[in-house]
Amino acid sequence: TKAASGAQTLALHQALLHLRRTDPVLSRQATPLGMTLSEEALVLRYLGDEKTGDRLVILNLGTERALDPCSQPLLAPPPGGKWAPVLSSEDTRYGGEGAVFPTGEAAWRIPGRCSAVLAWSEDA
Repeated sequence: TKAASGAQTLALHQALLHLRRTDPVLSRQATPLGMTLSEEALVLRYLGDEKTGDRLVILNLGTERALDPCSQPLLAPPPGGKWAPVLSSEDTRYGGEGAVFPTGEAAWRIPGRCSAVLAWSEDA
């Protein structure tokens, strides 16, 4: 319904604002490194420190993208770690069909019309 869609959109905006205020890397609002993945997709990498690690923000306004092999240097996790999920517009809480997060360990699949935030995580 229209009301449910509006509530899900509001929940996504609230989650993004909360993340911007509370995440130790994103809250600095530093200028990210960025690159286009296609005419309709881009990635922003916010550099953290040794303690916090980096953050990736991926925005795909087009159809699903597959990067195999993934040769984009900004998508590579720092040594000794992998990418961990933080937030995706495809989460069912926000009206999506279920979040899919790349880890950097295999081919990347970026869903269409989706945004995602990932954080560096140490390998266990």
